[in-house]
Amino acid sequence: MRTTYMSLLLICLPALAMADVFNISADRFPTRADYEAEIRRIFGPHHDLAEWRDVKARYAREGGGFLREAGMSPTGNNGPRNAALTVDGERFHRGGSRQYFLTWGDVHSGYLVHDRTSFNGIPLNLGSWTSDRHILAVAADDTTLTAQADGVTGAVLDTLSKGLISAGFGEGADAIKFVSGAAEISVAVKDRDPLATRQALADMVVSFMPVAVRGSTNILGLISEPVVQDGELKVKVTLPFRFLHTGNPRALDCGDENPRCKF
Repeated sequence: MRTTYMSLLLICLPALAMADVFNISADRFPTRADYEAEIRRIFGPHHDLAEWRDVKARYAREGGGFLREAGMSPTGNNGPRNAALTVDGERFHRGGSRQYFLTWGDVHSGYLVHDRTSFNGIPLNLGSWTSDRHILAVAADDTTLTAQADGVTGAVLDTLSKGLISAGFGEGADAIKFVSGAAEISVAVKDRDPLATRQALADMVVSFMPVAVRGSTNILGLISEPVVQDGELKVKVTLPFRFLHTGNPRALDCGDENPRCKF
């Protein structure tokens, strides 16, 4: 039984791998502000200031959909066009006082363009200046957050553990791990038929998904076959962030004071 379980994981997890998840701050911050501290405060401990070369390469490859999901807009009508980031890990141009930032869309003739790429005729520009900026953050690739069910914090963890798991089974989650934008939940259940267990979980997962992706997603494909471990029947649910709500992926520990974290 354990061999079957591991085989399922090896088949399913690569298919669910996600690209980097970007987020933009709602507020602007002065150039000399501690951006790293602000990122941790707003988006949680496992986020970094975005890197221009990563953003540029992805934009040239697939366009600005990921920036739009982060809350940006090339026209400025539905989100900011500009956001601070780093270049080769450096925030400031030539070690001076001018913070690097990107601008999505056309720029005026006086804009000093350090670098540029485009997709379908819409440019993405790299500039630098001393003005207050929104901050573009990215979820760290190499960080895993593990939390016990009785000690989870944050809107996403709280919703998953109490809404998805406890409401359905009353047992809670053994652990919730966030890895590259996906949540893996090991759920202990008792006295449940294996197929009924997977279907019940699938029904609850659907309630967390945007309507646009419900019909095109194999829900049961996100849920492993149950296995017996430590005398309990356990299943694993792998949930990409984009399945959990209709808004943009946000911080793990954003708290009640941040309305952008609400589902």
